[in-house]
Amino acid sequence: MEKLSDNSNIKNKSNKINNLRVLAIILVVLGHSIIIYSSSWDLYQTSNKVIFLDYFKKIIDIIPMPLFFAISGYLFYYSHKRYHNFIVFTIKKFKRLIVPFFCVGIFYLLPIRRLIKYPGYMDKSLFDIFINNFLKVSDIGHLWYLPSLFFIFIISEILLLMMEKIPYICKKSEVIFITISTILYFVGYRIAFSYPPLMSAYSYIIWFSFGFFMNKYKVIFDYIYRKKIILIILVVINMILLIYCSLNDSTKVILNLFIRGLSIMNLFELMPNYSNIFFDKIGENTFGIYLFHSPLVYITFANIPNAFPILIIIVNFFIWGFIAFELTRIIRKLHLKFIIGE
Repeated sequence: MEKLSDNSNIKNKSNKINNLRVLAIILVVLGHSIIIYSSSWDLYQTSNKVIFLDYFKKIIDIIPMPLFFAISGYLFYYSHKRYHNFIVFTIKKFKRLIVPFFCVGIFYLLPIRRLIKYPGYMDKSLFDIFINNFLKVSDIGHLWYLPSLFFIFIISEILLLMMEKIPYICKKSEVIFITISTILYFVGYRIAFSYPPLMSAYSYIIWFSFGFFMNKYKVIFDYIYRKKIILIILVVINMILLIYCSLNDSTKVILNLFIRGLSIMNLFELMPNYSNIFFDKIGENTFGIYLFHSPLVYITFANIPNAFPILIIIVNFFIWGFIAFELTRIIRKLHLKFIIGE
């Protein structure tokens, strides 16, 4: 959910990236809206079992977060070239991600959870919640994404700056970057010090580096997808594997990586590069929608968990989604944009 650069090299891709971001946030909001029907989620219970929504949630879980990280990595290709001062880069990302993490977490997520008597916070003091939940990044819902992405930016910038100072290696830095990211995906937990944001960073940096890699070699990807027969084959394989994963909980790690990678490739290449008012409005507010939507669905789950599923979806997806969208716009108008990292 990084902002688009002003660099002229990205302007031709800005509409496509914006549309990808809109697709990702729609999937995330939809996933949050129906999570109560997921067999793998047990924070709140419902008497309504909807098998279709359970399987649909499994499909949704495969794509949006890896896609968000890939988009950030794709845009990082430009911002890395623009920044030459690591301190300035770190401060910028701290303002963009960590400041919203604490602002939204403490003044929005926490009050809502206390108001609805969220079980995980019931017997804790505000001090305990701040220390054991926010500083340790434990049980803070969707906000895990912010410190994890922050660490990914820092790790990525350090790796690339180091590689670019070494002759020969600098010419293939993006290949080495995605190789190191893949290694971290498999063994990074050993050096994560059991700190959740670092563990998540090592789990998702592979998609961040994949986005970076796709930007560097976008000409090759465009050439591959230019052949319609290859395009059709890849899309059909993608759809079959997505359905297979939704029906099999014990899908192998390598297969999961392949499906996510293929989904991201297909979406990047197939997403139309045009703009419309609706997508533009949603696109410029995706970060705020992500920040403000998820805590609201807990109000629904705490008060009407057994309502008709269609009512739950209408309230969670459309009503809470609209409120999250409007909250983002109001914050801008009040000149409190630091809350949403701007």
